[in-house]
Amino acid sequence: MAIPWNNICTDYYGNTFGTGPSHHGNDARGFNASGVFLRGHWAAKFRDVTDGESQVILVGEILPSKSDHYVNGWFHFNSPWALTSAPINYPIVGVGDSGFSWGNANPPLNPHSCTHFKAWTTVQGFKSAHKGGAQYVFCDGSVQFLSENMDYITYQRLGDRRDGQPLGNEWNTNY
Repeated sequence: MAIPWNNICTDYYGNTFGTGPSHHGNDARGFNASGVFLRGHWAAKFRDVTDGESQVILVGEILPSKSDHYVNGWFHFNSPWALTSAPINYPIVGVGDSGFSWGNANPPLNPHSCTHFKAWTTVQGFKSAHKGGAQYVFCDGSVQFLSENMDYITYQRLGDRRDGQPLGNEWNTNY
């Protein structure tokens, strides 16, 4: 979930905790994952979620038209890949949006400072049609609405199952 593409996209850089060097999640070794899944090759067991199941995101909402890989459908081999590297509801140009073009050099990606490859840190971020945030399922089975105004580092910690830093009890009451 929290991905370590440091300095690839200067807007939002992803995991800075050093807990998940598998950039695309293509690895099958859990020690290379900060989140709970590696694109179909590995999934965390409860014992692997050392930060506590109530403080780690399992899955969240996505908008298929706003994701580089979900536009192919949820069953496509590239689809199970959503991240906390971009802030919640980070605005990108998606399929059906004004300015979108498959022939463009960087479709349907972030219209700001990132190129196609570099924008994966933002285009694969969780997005919803909800005003002000998105719904998430945590590893303990709870469902929580998280504000798109959430502190970026706190959000990164929620996407990392083993960063080792406590969030405190107040994180979910303020968002």
